[in-house]
Amino acid sequence: QPLRDAEPLKAAVDTVVSAHPYLKARLAVVDGEVVLQRRDEDSFEIFVTGPVRLSSAPGTSFFQALVRPFDLFGKPLCRFGIYTYEDCAYLFCDIHHIITDGLSNGRLVADILKVYNGDTVEPETFTAFDRALEEQENKRTEAYAQAAGYYKELLSGLESTVYPHSSSASGQGRAGYVRQTLPGAAISGHCSRLGVTVSNYVLTVFMEVLRRMSGEDRVLITVIDSGREHAAMQDIQGFFVKTLPVVSADTVAEV
Repeated sequence: QPLRDAEPLKAAVDTVVSAHPYLKARLAVVDGEVVLQRRDEDSFEIFVTGPVRLSSAPGTSFFQALVRPFDLFGKPLCRFGIYTYEDCAYLFCDIHHIITDGLSNGRLVADILKVYNGDTVEPETFTAFDRALEEQENKRTEAYAQAAGYYKELLSGLESTVYPHSSSASGQGRAGYVRQTLPGAAISGHCSRLGVTVSNYVLTVFMEVLRRMSGEDRVLITVIDSGREHAAMQDIQGFFVKTLPVVSADTVAEV
Protein backbone atom coordinates (compact mmCIF):
# COMPACT_ATOMS: atom_id res chain seq x y z
CA GLN A 1 0.00 0.00 0.00
CA PRO A 2 1.55 3.36 -1.03
CA LEU A 3 2.44 5.89 1.65
CA ARG A 4 0.56 9.13 1.06
CA ASP A 5 1.38 11.56 3.85
CA ALA A 6 4.89 13.04 3.91
CA GLU A 7 4.76 14.83 7.26
CA PRO A 8 3.55 11.81 9.28
CA LEU A 9 6.22 9.77 7.51
CA LYS A 10 8.87 12.28 8.50
CA ALA A 11 7.62 12.24 12.09
CA ALA A 12 7.70 8.43 12.09
CA VAL A 13 11.33 8.38 10.97
CA ASP A 14 12.19 10.95 13.64
CA THR A 15 10.56 8.82 16.34
CA VAL A 16 12.23 5.61 15.22
CA VAL A 17 15.70 7.12 14.87
CA SER A 18 15.41 8.56 18.39
CA ALA A 19 14.34 5.13 19.70
CA HIS A 20 17.48 3.53 18.23
CA PRO A 21 20.41 5.73 19.37
CA TYR A 22 23.08 3.79 17.45
CA LEU A 23 21.75 5.37 14.25
CA LYS A 24 22.94 8.75 15.53
CA ALA A 25 26.47 7.53 16.32
CA ARG A 26 29.43 9.23 14.69
CA LEU A 27 32.99 8.15 14.14
CA ALA A 28 35.69 10.04 16.00
CA VAL A 29 39.32 9.62 17.02
CA VAL A 30 39.92 9.54 20.77
CA ASP A 31 43.45 9.07 22.10
CA GLY A 32 44.55 7.81 18.70
CA GLU A 33 41.78 5.18 18.51
CA VAL A 34 38.79 5.22 16.16
CA VAL A 35 35.56 5.00 18.14
CA LEU A 36 31.82 5.43 17.65
CA GLN A 37 30.46 8.21 19.83
CA ARG A 38 26.89 8.50 21.10
CA ARG A 39 25.10 11.57 19.77
CA ASP A 40 21.60 11.08 21.19
CA GLU A 41 21.07 14.82 21.39
CA ASP A 42 21.56 15.44 17.66
CA SER A 43 18.56 16.98 15.92
CA PHE A 44 16.66 14.82 13.47
CA GLU A 45 16.87 17.63 10.93
CA ILE A 46 20.53 16.76 10.49
CA PHE A 47 19.57 13.38 9.07
CA VAL A 48 16.59 14.01 6.81
CA THR A 49 16.02 15.78 3.49
CA GLY A 50 12.55 16.87 2.48
CA PRO A 51 9.75 16.46 1.93
CA VAL A 52 10.70 17.37 -1.64
CA ARG A 53 7.95 17.60 -4.24
CA LEU A 54 8.88 15.94 -7.56
CA SER A 55 7.60 16.72 -11.04
CA SER A 56 7.68 13.07 -12.13
CA ALA A 57 7.50 9.66 -10.49
CA PRO A 58 10.93 8.61 -9.13
CA GLY A 59 12.48 5.39 -10.40
CA THR A 60 15.50 3.32 -9.47
CA SER A 61 17.93 5.70 -11.18
CA PHE A 62 16.57 8.63 -9.17
CA PHE A 63 17.25 6.96 -5.82
CA GLN A 64 20.55 5.48 -6.99
CA ALA A 65 21.76 8.99 -7.78
CA LEU A 66 21.13 9.95 -4.15
CA VAL A 67 23.67 7.40 -2.91
CA ARG A 68 27.03 9.02 -2.26
CA PRO A 69 30.09 8.41 -0.07
CA PHE A 70 29.86 9.25 3.61
CA ASP A 71 32.13 11.76 5.29
CA LEU A 72 33.20 9.26 7.95
CA PHE A 73 34.32 11.71 10.60
CA GLY A 74 32.15 14.47 11.96
CA LYS A 75 28.97 13.79 10.01
CA PRO A 76 26.05 11.33 10.41
CA LEU A 77 26.39 7.78 9.12
CA CYS A 78 22.79 7.58 7.93
CA ARG A 79 20.60 9.72 5.69
CA PHE A 80 16.88 9.80 5.00
CA GLY A 81 15.05 11.61 2.24
CA ILE A 82 11.32 12.06 1.78
CA TYR A 83 10.01 12.78 -1.71
CA THR A 84 6.46 13.21 -2.94
CA TYR A 85 4.86 12.83 -6.34
CA GLU A 86 1.14 13.39 -6.71
CA ASP A 87 -0.47 11.50 -3.83
CA CYS A 88 2.47 9.21 -3.00
CA ALA A 89 5.33 9.69 -0.52
CA TYR A 90 8.67 7.92 -0.98
CA LEU A 91 11.24 7.26 1.75
CA PHE A 92 14.92 7.01 0.84
CA CYS A 93 17.33 5.44 3.37
CA ASP A 94 21.11 5.41 3.05
CA ILE A 95 22.89 3.92 6.07
CA HIS A 96 26.58 3.06 6.39
CA HIS A 97 27.28 -0.62 7.00
CA ILE A 98 29.34 0.32 10.06
CA ILE A 99 26.12 0.89 12.02
CA THR A 100 23.67 -1.52 10.40
CA ASP A 101 23.23 -5.06 9.15
CA GLY A 102 20.48 -6.93 7.31
CA LEU A 103 18.38 -7.69 10.37
CA SER A 104 18.68 -4.09 11.52
CA ASN A 105 17.46 -2.82 8.16
CA GLY A 106 14.38 -5.01 8.27
CA ARG A 107 13.56 -3.94 11.81
CA LEU A 108 14.07 -0.27 10.96
CA VAL A 109 11.58 -0.35 8.08
CA ALA A 110 9.08 -2.32 10.16
CA ASP A 111 9.33 0.20 13.00
CA ILE A 112 8.86 3.17 10.66
CA LEU A 113 5.72 1.60 9.19
CA LYS A 114 4.39 0.82 12.68
CA VAL A 115 4.72 4.42 13.83
CA TYR A 116 3.40 5.78 10.52
CA ASN A 117 0.31 3.61 10.99
CA GLY A 118 -0.27 4.88 14.53
CA ASP A 119 1.51 2.26 16.64
CA THR A 120 4.41 2.87 19.01
CA VAL A 121 7.97 1.57 19.36
CA GLU A 122 9.81 1.29 22.62
CA PRO A 123 13.22 2.98 22.95
CA GLU A 124 16.10 0.53 23.23
CA THR A 125 17.08 -0.32 26.78
CA PHE A 126 20.05 -2.41 25.63
CA THR A 127 21.93 -0.87 22.70
CA ALA A 128 24.81 -1.67 20.38
CA PHE A 129 26.88 0.62 22.59
CA ASP A 130 26.21 -1.72 25.51
CA ARG A 131 27.13 -4.70 23.34
CA ALA A 132 30.42 -3.02 22.40
CA LEU A 133 31.27 -2.61 26.09
CA GLU A 134 30.48 -6.29 26.65
CA GLU A 135 32.88 -7.21 23.86
CA GLN A 136 35.61 -5.10 25.44
CA GLU A 137 35.10 -6.95 28.72
CA ASN A 138 35.11 -10.32 26.91
CA LYS A 139 38.58 -9.60 25.53
CA ARG A 140 39.93 -9.67 29.07
CA THR A 141 38.55 -13.13 29.89
CA GLU A 142 40.23 -16.51 29.89
CA ALA A 143 37.55 -17.86 27.54
CA TYR A 144 38.50 -15.22 24.95
CA ALA A 145 42.18 -16.18 25.19
CA GLN A 146 41.31 -19.85 24.79
CA ALA A 147 39.16 -19.10 21.73
CA ALA A 148 42.00 -17.10 20.16
CA GLY A 149 44.37 -20.01 20.71
CA TYR A 150 41.88 -22.48 19.26
CA TYR A 151 41.42 -20.51 16.04
CA LYS A 152 45.15 -19.89 15.69
CA GLU A 153 45.75 -23.64 15.78
CA LEU A 154 42.76 -24.40 13.55
CA LEU A 155 43.94 -22.04 10.80
CA SER A 156 47.64 -22.80 11.05
CA GLY A 157 49.13 -23.29 7.57
CA LEU A 158 45.79 -22.87 5.79
CA GLU A 159 44.59 -20.43 3.16
CA SER A 160 41.00 -19.91 2.02
CA THR A 161 39.91 -22.51 -0.50
CA VAL A 162 39.35 -21.16 -4.00
CA TYR A 163 36.27 -22.61 -5.65
CA PRO A 164 37.07 -23.85 -9.16
CA HIS A 165 35.78 -21.64 -11.95
CA SER A 166 32.61 -22.90 -13.58
CA SER A 167 31.00 -22.27 -16.95
CA SER A 168 27.52 -22.72 -18.30
CA ALA A 169 26.45 -25.95 -19.95
CA SER A 170 26.15 -24.11 -23.26
CA GLY A 171 29.92 -23.57 -23.30
CA GLN A 172 29.63 -19.79 -23.62
CA GLY A 173 32.09 -19.24 -20.79
CA ARG A 174 29.62 -17.57 -18.46
CA ALA A 175 29.01 -18.66 -14.91
CA GLY A 176 26.18 -21.13 -14.60
CA TYR A 177 24.22 -22.87 -11.86
CA VAL A 178 22.43 -26.10 -11.15
CA ARG A 179 19.12 -26.15 -9.27
CA GLN A 180 18.33 -29.25 -7.27
CA THR A 181 15.39 -29.88 -4.95
CA LEU A 182 16.27 -31.73 -1.76
CA PRO A 183 13.86 -33.88 0.34
CA GLY A 184 13.51 -31.51 3.30
CA ALA A 185 11.39 -33.77 5.51
CA ALA A 186 13.70 -36.74 5.02
CA ILE A 187 16.79 -34.65 5.78
CA SER A 188 15.19 -33.16 8.89
CA GLY A 189 14.23 -36.62 10.14
CA HIS A 190 17.71 -37.98 9.46
CA CYS A 191 19.29 -35.05 11.32
CA SER A 192 16.95 -35.57 14.24
CA ARG A 193 18.01 -39.20 14.52
CA LEU A 194 21.69 -38.21 14.33
CA GLY A 195 21.28 -35.39 16.83
CA VAL A 196 22.65 -32.70 14.52
CA THR A 197 21.12 -29.54 13.08
CA VAL A 198 20.06 -29.34 9.44
CA SER A 199 22.38 -26.38 8.87
CA ASN A 200 25.40 -28.36 10.12
CA TYR A 201 24.40 -31.34 8.00
CA VAL A 202 24.12 -29.24 4.83
CA LEU A 203 27.38 -27.45 5.67
CA THR A 204 29.18 -30.77 6.03
CA VAL A 205 27.83 -31.96 2.68
CA PHE A 206 28.94 -28.72 1.03
CA MET A 207 32.41 -28.95 2.56
CA GLU A 208 32.84 -32.51 1.32
CA VAL A 209 31.80 -31.51 -2.21
CA LEU A 210 34.22 -28.58 -2.10
CA ARG A 211 37.02 -30.79 -0.81
CA ARG A 212 36.57 -33.21 -3.69
CA MET A 213 36.29 -30.49 -6.33
CA SER A 214 39.34 -28.59 -5.09
CA GLY A 215 41.47 -31.69 -4.54
CA GLU A 216 42.62 -30.35 -1.18
CA ASP A 217 42.82 -32.50 1.93
CA ARG A 218 41.63 -29.66 4.14
CA VAL A 219 39.39 -26.82 3.00
CA LEU A 220 38.78 -23.48 4.63
CA ILE A 221 35.76 -21.25 4.06
CA THR A 222 34.07 -18.54 6.08
CA VAL A 223 30.46 -18.36 7.18
CA ILE A 224 28.54 -15.61 8.90
CA ASP A 225 26.67 -15.55 12.18
CA SER A 226 24.01 -13.01 13.12
CA GLY A 227 26.02 -12.02 16.19
CA ARG A 228 22.82 -11.50 18.18
CA GLU A 229 23.66 -13.80 21.01
CA HIS A 230 20.82 -13.13 23.44
CA ALA A 231 17.20 -12.01 23.42
CA ALA A 232 17.95 -8.38 24.25
CA MET A 233 19.73 -8.01 20.91
CA GLN A 234 16.99 -9.20 18.59
CA ASP A 235 15.31 -5.85 17.92
CA ILE A 236 18.16 -3.37 18.26
CA GLN A 237 20.00 -1.41 15.57
CA GLY A 238 23.66 -2.04 14.90
CA PHE A 239 26.18 -4.15 13.04
CA PHE A 240 26.60 -7.48 14.81
CA VAL A 241 27.36 -9.98 12.03
CA LYS A 242 30.44 -12.08 12.74
CA THR A 243 32.57 -13.94 10.21
CA LEU A 244 33.61 -17.42 11.35
CA PRO A 245 36.14 -19.75 9.69
CA VAL A 246 35.14 -23.35 8.96
CA VAL A 247 37.77 -26.02 8.30
CA SER A 248 36.91 -29.45 6.96
CA ALA A 249 39.09 -32.52 6.70
CA ASP A 250 37.79 -36.02 5.90
CA THR A 251 34.17 -34.77 6.13
CA VAL A 252 34.62 -33.45 9.67
CA ALA A 253 33.94 -29.70 9.87
CA GLU A 254 35.27 -27.55 12.68
CA VAL A 255 34.03 -24.01 13.32
